[in-house]
Amino acid sequence: MGAMIKESQGLSEAQQLAVQMVVTGKPGVAIAKALEITPETVSRWRQLPEFQAAVNALLLDARDSMRERMRGMCTLALDTVEASLQDPELSKKDKITAAFKVLELCSVKDVTSSKIGSPYAIDLQDKNSLDFLMLY
Repeated sequence: MGAMIKESQGLSEAQQLAVQMVVTGKPGVAIAKALEITPETVSRWRQLPEFQAAVNALLLDARDSMRERMRGMCTLALDTVEASLQDPELSKKDKITAAFKVLELCSVKDVTSSKIGSPYAIDLQDKNSLDFLMLY
């Protein structure tokens, strides 16, 4: 959240609340209603580089947290699968199913690799940047 605090300094309290709602997936109309403003205001805010940077910073923080949790769970999951594959009481069919699932997962792209734009407003000054728009 350090990036959020640094980048949100130019945002009002309402804008900071809107940033948090955008990150949680709330639609603009719901954000407007919650903040008692017009949807057009939310739309204008979303165009501000400082607003976009604050959203990106929170998304990066959330993704980093999720990656760390996933790393911790992967070790436990692999240990569990390995123990199951070595369990003499587990049926051959279940072992094959588990083995194929592991192989399937090894070839799946990392779900956390989607692109998130810069958390710095200065990087977003260029109106040609589509990173932020790709999130919506």
